[in-house]
Amino acid sequence: MVVLRVVRGQCPATGARNHLSSVTATARGLPVSVPACGAGARCVQSSVSELTGSDTRMRESANAPIVRRHSLADAPALHAAVRASIDTLSIWLPWCHRDYALDDARRWIDACIAHWRDGTGFPMGIFDANGNVLGGAGLSDVDRAAHTANLGYWVADAHRGRGVATAAARHMARLAFDELRFDRLTIAVLTRNAASQRVAEKLGARLIGKRTHALAWQGRRAPARLYALEPRDLVPLD
Repeated sequence: MVVLRVVRGQCPATGARNHLSSVTATARGLPVSVPACGAGARCVQSSVSELTGSDTRMRESANAPIVRRHSLADAPALHAAVRASIDTLSIWLPWCHRDYALDDARRWIDACIAHWRDGTGFPMGIFDANGNVLGGAGLSDVDRAAHTANLGYWVADAHRGRGVATAAARHMARLAFDELRFDRLTIAVLTRNAASQRVAEKLGARLIGKRTHALAWQGRRAPARLYALEPRDLVPLD
């Protein structure tokens, strides 16, 4: 179980109201405080809300996967999921390579923990009820001044075609808009990756353009389609 304690108030640095002052996440009994802006403890705390389930098991259905933060204990499951999908994941994701090892999974989880601690990103894993890794989703390239972040997602081969990526991405978007108070998310997808484009479109994201050298791919920069997602765009569940 992961619990997010979200503190909002007025930011003395910007004057913004209903400003996210901090996030304290408790995972496996270990509290980790995440500063949400440069003002840090100087933010005036005016209200506190408890988020006790929306970042754990998604409520889309009773059998929905679980989206939560990684712990180091998840490294073997992450390694197994990546190794089982190495032929396809390595096509799209620069971090996935033929020699992907358990130490790579551990280093990634260490980086995830650091991002949460520093407030520079909010990566999560997608799990089934038995702790197997189905994929990952998260927020990166956080710009607190502009209230924006990038939304990314991936799913292991065995779990594709079941709506896992769409459900997890929608979950992360709701967390971004409702709890972290971002105003806009961007999604950059390689022009060759039709499946990830469909996920963005199912969320309601708007295509805002294309860039020729947007993303790293196969050792070079490759063209990508750029999508924007705002709270008003997010398509509700059927």
